[in-house]
Amino acid sequence: MRVAVVGVGAMGRIQVDSYLDDDRTAVRGLCDISAEALSEAARRCPEATVTSDLAVIATDTSIDLVSVCLPHVDHVPTATTLLEADKRVVLEKPIAMNCRDAARLLKASSARPGALVVKSYLRHTRSCQLLHAAVADGLIGSPRLVTSSFASLRRDEGVPRWRLRSEESGGGALLDSGIHLIDFLHWTFGTERTVTASLRTDESGIDLDDVVTLEFEHGPLAVITLTQRSNVSGPCFRIEVFGDSGRALVETTPSGEMHFRAEVGTERRPDRIEAGWWLAAHRAALGTYVDRVSRGEPFDEENPEDAALNVATVDAAYHVAAPAGSQ
Repeated sequence: MRVAVVGVGAMGRIQVDSYLDDDRTAVRGLCDISAEALSEAARRCPEATVTSDLAVIATDTSIDLVSVCLPHVDHVPTATTLLEADKRVVLEKPIAMNCRDAARLLKASSARPGALVVKSYLRHTRSCQLLHAAVADGLIGSPRLVTSSFASLRRDEGVPRWRLRSEESGGGALLDSGIHLIDFLHWTFGTERTVTASLRTDESGIDLDDVVTLEFEHGPLAVITLTQRSNVSGPCFRIEVFGDSGRALVETTPSGEMHFRAEVGTERRPDRIEAGWWLAAHRAALGTYVDRVSRGEPFDEENPEDAALNVATVDAAYHVAAPAGSQ
């Protein structure tokens, strides 16, 4: 299968390496406006067409699948161009910066059902799959409360400039990190009834510390806490679900592991430990999408409607947020 990657920065390099390690795929197209990034990627993909012009990728009829790993502001126009060129598209989250833009891409994708998938890597970790199953199978009874957190450190040095500009990123901690937790909650509990939020922003208005509460119609009360100002090693997150018969949780460790554990009454089940989870999740997601394309099947994981719902929740939180001030 011939694939192309549009945007070969940090996330794009991960996707390039994943495709290179998959015997079923050959990287035949690389696209970026950065000559330096293209040069580095091209060294690993000597047979790939290297270009700064998206049209070259879009009009190459030999390419079966295109991954898009660009600044958030470019997601909708780039994915739309590729879909209109009859390409299968893997889009990094979020689907768009806001609901209005997400609706535009949904309209474009409706002409090619099953051709667009928006990658949400937590669904592809074994630990989160076990947590999802613990709820779906009733292991911990009826869910009552979910507490979740995601902590990281945004370093202004070395960070792509677009991440520091709201007009290009669309937001901060909530749209960048919190959307992963929101996606897991939607996947597990459905659509929320109400959203409340309190956000703390930097001087440019990008949120760095957030508390968001979702109340689900037929499910739990869920609390999401986020910060991009904690000096932790790698992404540090935790999701814990309390049911009326027990509790289950996933959490990461400083050593790069992800743990799943469950307690039913007084019985504690053995921990499940997932080493190297972050990279493995991204590769598992891409492997699933390659399977779909190779079998000629539509994408049915992380469909664009799910991704648009995630952005709608983020939009709602930004709209209702009580101003916590800038610090």
